[in-house]
Amino acid sequence: MSNPYKLDRRSGASDDSKSESRHDSEDRRQGYTDRRHHRDRRSNGEADEHKGTYRGRGNGQGRRYPDRWANYDPIGKEMTGTRFVAFKCPLDESYFHKDVHPDEFFDIHTLVGYARDAQRRLGMVIDLTNTTKYYDSRIWYDYDVEYKKLFCPGHEVNGRDDLVEKFNSYVDEFIEKNKDNDKLIGVHCTHGLNRTGYMMCRYVIDRMNWTADEAIKVFEECRGHGIERDQYKKTLREAQRRRDQARNGKSEEDTKVVTDSTAPPSDAVPPPPRFDDDDASEAPPASSLPPPPTF
Repeated sequence: MSNPYKLDRRSGASDDSKSESRHDSEDRRQGYTDRRHHRDRRSNGEADEHKGTYRGRGNGQGRRYPDRWANYDPIGKEMTGTRFVAFKCPLDESYFHKDVHPDEFFDIHTLVGYARDAQRRLGMVIDLTNTTKYYDSRIWYDYDVEYKKLFCPGHEVNGRDDLVEKFNSYVDEFIEKNKDNDKLIGVHCTHGLNRTGYMMCRYVIDRMNWTADEAIKVFEECRGHGIERDQYKKTLREAQRRRDQARNGKSEEDTKVVTDSTAPPSDAVPPPPRFDDDDASEAPPASSLPPPPTF
């Protein structure tokens, strides 16, 4: 399937791209609703008129979408009051059969087209998936988009302050370098929801003085899906509490209230059960990321 948003490197957007994108952009956005209906039909066991949706194109193996990837809208709205926009992981075109439903085709070129239709521009993308298998990251540089990679294992991100610090520093550096423009910061994990929501909310809590509940509410409204990991939300509220205590010059010991002297020590309490996250089955990368192309 040809992509109407793909840029011609020699002359910007091709004439066909400009023409098709004008006519198709609204249909694509409206298509999200149609895609939900299409998805519901599949889940109800009805015949799929778009056979081979989950088959790879010409790879002889039949590549599969990441688990539950098709259940989520490709991209949300800009997170109010920030430069963030969340989206699910764009996939290499080899994941899509030639007869794929148009509203399920979502690669980097399509994403850039969505931004251009909205007269917005991505300046940086932070990839939180724990793998490099979903797309060739060098494509971002074709569109002059800075690319940052953080390998975030599933269902662990809320216990990894080292990853939060790196994420926050990437955003700080980008904003410092781009004070004179309004370029957006795109963030994605596999579904653009749980790890993505946690990191974006942590930034506005840590750096912008938002409350955790405010951050969660705005993120979920703009993404169009709710954060599914209750433990992530709990950790966000704990992060706000620590921030407020530090600001008030109080430690956690100062604010701790003992209600039961017979309560077992914290290390005697078993940890909460672990639930599958977006891509918990992702294998760690076998090698480092490819360097950006040289021109």
